[in-house]
Amino acid sequence: MPLKYSISDRTLTVTRYHSGEKVTDLCAELNISKSTLYNWIKQYNITSVKTNSPPITARTVYLLEKRIKKLESELEIWKRCGCTLDSPLHEKLAAIEKLVPEFGVHAPCRVLGVLRSTYYHHTLRRPEQTVIEKEDEVFRPIIQRIFEETQGRIGAKKIRAIMMAQGYTISPERISRLMKETGLVCISTMKGTHCNFTPKGIYRHNRLKQDFHQEHPNKV
Repeated sequence: MPLKYSISDRTLTVTRYHSGEKVTDLCAELNISKSTLYNWIKQYNITSVKTNSPPITARTVYLLEKRIKKLESELEIWKRCGCTLDSPLHEKLAAIEKLVPEFGVHAPCRVLGVLRSTYYHHTLRRPEQTVIEKEDEVFRPIIQRIFEETQGRIGAKKIRAIMMAQGYTISPERISRLMKETGLVCISTMKGTHCNFTPKGIYRHNRLKQDFHQEHPNKV
């Protein structure tokens, strides 16, 4: 049974494919399936860099496109991460955490040379808040409330006295730190001190009157 398309027709079709024509257009024009066209491309491929090099098949093109896409993604990660391979681990982990929503975990970890297990250990086993941090979250609104009730006229020591009366144990240094973190600055009510003290002493008359050149000693 004679073939519907000769070898020259198939070779010409493969050449048209490599010149940039779409697979769907060629299949519609020749009334063939995509699998048939890909078989022709694999069988009659004439595109090669050298005579002794393997032919560039459709799968080779697909793998090359996939590789290019991967390299472009890695380049974009390098642009956004803001660190290098020599950066500390905590900087790399922070950069990966920012890139994960867009690039996933695998690509940023591969680019920055961080094991995925290290990243998961960092994200899933973070230390909980310390006791001091938990207490600070309780003290901040209390200090804020007392500061607003007194219209910002008292400082850390008086705020501590009020809190101690309410049953809280806290140091004035800690209150000062929390006020600084919250941005609370008290109004200074301290008046300036004036000294009315007149020093007692013997008044010496100005006998020289800036004339330091005398004719002989002990004249004055």
